[in-house]
Amino acid sequence: MRYNAKSQIKDTFSVLNYMKSLISLRKENQTLIYGDFILTDNDADTFCYERKDKDARFYIEINLIDSNKKRKTDVRDKKYRKILSNYPDSNEFLRPYEVAIYMIGEEK
Repeated sequence: MRYNAKSQIKDTFSVLNYMKSLISLRKENQTLIYGDFILTDNDADTFCYERKDKDARFYIEINLIDSNKKRKTDVRDKKYRKILSNYPDSNEFLRPYEVAIYMIGEEK
């Protein structure tokens, strides 16, 4: 498959549109920029952290490898609300190169 700007713009699931969504999310949520940065359970294959302030709390998890990795946090818990991900659903494993951003707690 050949990638170019025209095809990326048309494809709602393209890397270009995903990156635009990430940038927009960051601009809309000051917590993701200025909130406290808290590392959680990490290892060589995953990078997980929280950003929080008085207004909001986010949990971000990233799988850095090309195979499934068991999640260290049960994001299926109702207190986690998925904001953005490169996979449509959440299960007990992080899929290859999965990135997911969750808001924790009630929406304000």
